Amino acid sequence: MRKVCLVVLCLMALLVACAPAAKEPEFKAISTTQDVMESLVAHMAQEVWDSVKIEIDEKGTHETRPKNKEEWQEVAYAARGLAEASTLLMYEGRVEDQGDWAKFVKQLSETSLQAAKAADDQDPDKLMQAGGDIYEVCTKCHETYLESVEKKRTGGAPSAAPLKAPPGAAPATPPPAPAPEKK
Repeated sequence: MRKVCLVVLCLMALLVACAPAAKEPEFKAISTTQDVMESLVAHMAQEVWDSVKIEIDEKGTHETRPKNKEEWQEVAYAARGLAEASTLLMYEGRVEDQGDWAKFVKQLSETSLQAAKAADDQDPDKLMQAGGDIYEVCTKCHETYLESVEKKRTGGAPSAAPLKAPPGAAPATPPPAPAPEKK
């Protein structure tokens, strides 16, 4: 019995020793988190945000929405690209933590896919809602992580990068009214 156990243990040790070593990931991050945000995420998110909006000014109400199948398809592509780009934020070297960082990335992917479905369905109301949800996720993530990401990138103090989503993503604050002229 001892010989059988010894033979089995030796065979197991041999199998473990001969097992192929764990492969190093073939794909690694080649750019910074900031690069991914600026080159991919911001552009695709902005395309989603700009696709459906309602602006009110002194001339009235102006609605923007895709006008034909091709324009709706471009919005769907941007939304799917945004969902896919969000996965790049989980590459080794970009992950800030497995807590809120991973949660925000997952939410970005999910809300982007909701926007893609709304574009596929040519539903401007659902697309506007999904765009707002994307904006909220971006803002929450920036409020939590932008400073630490910027410090890593710059090696010091954060830059003047916005804590909120890019300009144009949310309604602009109207300029202050001019002061009345003195007579």
